[in-house]
Amino acid sequence: MQVQIAVWLIDVELGKNKNWLRFKAYVDALDKNKKYTLNFCGTDMEHNLSLPDDEVDKLINMLCSDFGYSPYDLGKAKHILGTGKAYILIRGKADN
Repeated sequence: MQVQIAVWLIDVELGKNKNWLRFKAYVDALDKNKKYTLNFCGTDMEHNLSLPDDEVDKLINMLCSDFGYSPYDLGKAKHILGTGKAYILIRGKADN
């Protein structure tokens, strides 16, 4: 059985420095009322998500595709994010 996990990015700001972006996100499959923080530098991510490493790696790859690598421009990152963006992780195998 497949399960889709939607990571809804709702806000972005610069993180520790211009090499990091800090996203605010919701993940309904984990806790629909909790706001998660993702600190992303292009090749790594510090987060408070309770997801397995392979799913975190997939999310990092999707973020790299959209936001690229550091250094980051906050205006460009906000433009890419727009009013919010969903990233879908697929867990499990499709039923045949």
